[in-house]
Amino acid sequence: MRKIIIIVSIILASFFLSSCEEEKLKVSFDVAGGQEEISSQHLNYNDLIIKPLDPNRAGYDFLYWAEKETLKEWDFTVDKVTSNLILVAQWEIKKDVFLVSFDLAGGQPEIDDLNVEKGEKITEPAEPTKTGYTFIGWLLTDELYDFDNQVNQNLVLVADWRINEYNIKFLVDGVEVDSTNADYGSKIVIPEEPQKDGYTFIGWLLADELYDFNNPINQNLVLVADWNINEYNIKFLVDGVEVDSTSTDYGSKIVIPEEPLKDGYTFSGWFLDDELYNFEGLVKEDLVLEARFTINNFLVSFIVDELEYHQEVVDYQTKVTRPTDPEKEGYIFSGWFKVELEFDFNSLIETDLILVAKWEKAYPETISIFEFNRLPVGESGYLKGVITSFGPYYYFSLEDDSGAILIKVSGYSFSSLYSAGYNVGDEVLLLATKRVTRNLEYGFTQIDELVKLSTNKNLSEVIDLTNESLEEDNLSNYLVHLVKIDEFLIINKEEILNGVVFTLLSNADQKISLVWDSRIRINNLVEVYDFKVGDIIKIEGALLFWDQKFLLAVDNIEQITKIGETDVVGKTAEFEIFYLNDTHGAILYNPQNSELGMARIANYIKNLKTENSIFVTGGDILQGQIISNSNRGALFIEIFNNLNLDAFVIGNHEFDWGLDVILPYFDPATMGIKANFPLLGANVIEKATGQRPNFIDSHTIIQRGDYKIGIVGVIGDGLESSISTPKVKDYYFSDAYFAVKETVELIADEVDFIIVVNHDDNSTFNNGVAKLPKVAAIFNGHSHQSYSGYIDGIPFIQSKDNGKMVGHVELEFESAFKVLTLTRASAENVYDHNYLTQVDSEIEAIINGYYQDISHLYEEAIITAGAGLSRDWLANHAAKLMATVSDSVFAFQNYGGTRVKIDSQSLITAADIFQVFP
Repeated sequence: MRKIIIIVSIILASFFLSSCEEEKLKVSFDVAGGQEEISSQHLNYNDLIIKPLDPNRAGYDFLYWAEKETLKEWDFTVDKVTSNLILVAQWEIKKDVFLVSFDLAGGQPEIDDLNVEKGEKITEPAEPTKTGYTFIGWLLTDELYDFDNQVNQNLVLVADWRINEYNIKFLVDGVEVDSTNADYGSKIVIPEEPQKDGYTFIGWLLADELYDFNNPINQNLVLVADWNINEYNIKFLVDGVEVDSTSTDYGSKIVIPEEPLKDGYTFSGWFLDDELYNFEGLVKEDLVLEARFTINNFLVSFIVDELEYHQEVVDYQTKVTRPTDPEKEGYIFSGWFKVELEFDFNSLIETDLILVAKWEKAYPETISIFEFNRLPVGESGYLKGVITSFGPYYYFSLEDDSGAILIKVSGYSFSSLYSAGYNVGDEVLLLATKRVTRNLEYGFTQIDELVKLSTNKNLSEVIDLTNESLEEDNLSNYLVHLVKIDEFLIINKEEILNGVVFTLLSNADQKISLVWDSRIRINNLVEVYDFKVGDIIKIEGALLFWDQKFLLAVDNIEQITKIGETDVVGKTAEFEIFYLNDTHGAILYNPQNSELGMARIANYIKNLKTENSIFVTGGDILQGQIISNSNRGALFIEIFNNLNLDAFVIGNHEFDWGLDVILPYFDPATMGIKANFPLLGANVIEKATGQRPNFIDSHTIIQRGDYKIGIVGVIGDGLESSISTPKVKDYYFSDAYFAVKETVELIADEVDFIIVVNHDDNSTFNNGVAKLPKVAAIFNGHSHQSYSGYIDGIPFIQSKDNGKMVGHVELEFESAFKVLTLTRASAENVYDHNYLTQVDSEIEAIINGYYQDISHLYEEAIITAGAGLSRDWLANHAAKLMATVSDSVFAFQNYGGTRVKIDSQSLITAADIFQVFP
């Protein structure tokens, strides 16, 4: 075993030696400051190093070579190489040799130390350099060293430096404005910014670059001021409105803009403040230049019979003063005319004018047809107009700029009138008397009161109305002109005297009447009389509008053509509606306040009421006077029961006592007086349930003969604010129009027509509701106004307050195509009818039963009014009293809540005071 190990060791050693022979080992020599360099040796493992020659070093003696890591002296005769190796020279300073070192104090380049033998001199090295400094010399203990001195000791010579100082100059437009000195490496203190008119200082430039004052100084500097020229905004205003703007540099001139134009004015120039701006001036600030104008004036000349009568110079868009009317014997001055049109002196002058006086032959003073139509029956007036058609019944239609009317002429036959030369298009003058026959109003005149003034006045051409809506607003320009309609159905035929009136209806439910007279140029009488109900015709005739109805008047059989027929038969029905709103408890007759009293109103209604009559109220009925307030409205409930009221619409003052006081009248399960009519308020909603309160309905449907009538009631939008908050806090009022619309859509198929009552005065509501299907009449309240009118033929009305008026609406319907169509309507507020001068005994007895208990409040005077007290004065006085009693800064009283005035010397009772402030 031992032999084997030895053999392996020998083999491994041989392998190791052979591998070492292949890789040479490097021996390097570090002379450690000596003058020579000694080349490295590359040896095999375990070789001896060949000893190099000893190196030299000034001032030192060579001792030996030592291994770098251990500094152990290397024996070149014994020590062998086994790895890479560095040998370092070891030295010993020579005796009487001194070391001279140089401390550059930050300078450069480095200077080697010197070994100087005693008594020798040092050669002064080249001057070192140091950025930003100047070299002074070499110091030995703070004194400049003299290189002529002999060295007798070790020396450390230190470089002495002086810091450089640089000059900084500041230039503005080439002129030095400041300078300073600064040490190398320091920073410049930024000088105060320079000023230059019209420029903004940007900064200081060094060689076209903005200088950074955070940079340290390392050279002389010349810093130049840099500027931006200022730019100014120029605005141009015309009548305060900016029309142009521009920007321009300081010291430049503004380009003059295009002159502005202003109708009727001449441009005066652009003004700065109140001075005309000089565009040659140089801009030095923002400017607002305002255009100024001089008003133009014009010459207005007045010419009478080709001679100058008057002249006046008038400024643009001002009015010219009308001169004194000229006079001319036998003529009436017609006015000042511009060409063929009379000049309107309310118009504004915009050009030179020549106004010419025109005259009419001195006929009697006339009134317009519009004015004549409004005369009472029996009164007379002179009319001037154009004949637009002949017929019916000895009539011709007369038109002027204000309207049209039929004229009946006595003392001639139509054939003789034609023979006398009267034709369509003739302008005539006549004395007419207002008359009415079968609700047809017309003017009556005698043949000798008819004067022909001129002929061939221009009339409109025949207008095709087939696709036009037959509404007064649409047809206002067609009235009394010739029109044609291609298809109408005859739904009624009525023979009157020598003529016939046909009622015509289109497939779009548009209705019109056709009138003709058998004596007016109708040759084939049999053919005309053969027209019957159910015939479909086309017509050409003069369109008129009488008594809320359109009428076609024809005087030639060729104007009527039958084009078909149908089996439809028409019928008529008439209804009348009585209406009260905002009575505010006014039950008693009080002529001082124009209050009719319910006993007289009841007498009026009962005497005029028919089987087709309807009676409704429009809110704010119960509260407001002691006679009603003392019994919480029960008296009114009894009165309305007696009058068979059809519907009671709620108002804001029905909330004054709280609905818990009012609703029991309509609740059959409670004790006391019960209403035999419904309470309506389609938009009164309980907040808790989102539904109407019990016993308040949206509508009611009543029967009159063969017809069913729907009545819908609402309270006005936003009237919650007219009610004491605690009384209305649990309710809100939804949109009145949409509540009506929803209800109408609900009942439209069940009824023949609908009436709508709104406790409000709202034209937008009325206009919308009038367009809903089957609505035939609209009743308003709340604002205490008296008015009536028509929207597309649908009447609307409000009947003042406190029972001072009774609303009376009449409706007439015809049916065709199984549809009930409103053909006529009238609406008026009545206050002076004979029936209103007497009382109804039943109602009077009911009132007296309540009055007895409170008569002293009406009959016992508290004080006599020393002066008349208006509603204004009473409202102000109440406010003053409230402020005084409550020691408040101010108080206010609603003028609308101050209901009546007090006359001078009147005896004031408790009831009077209550009525002033209910």
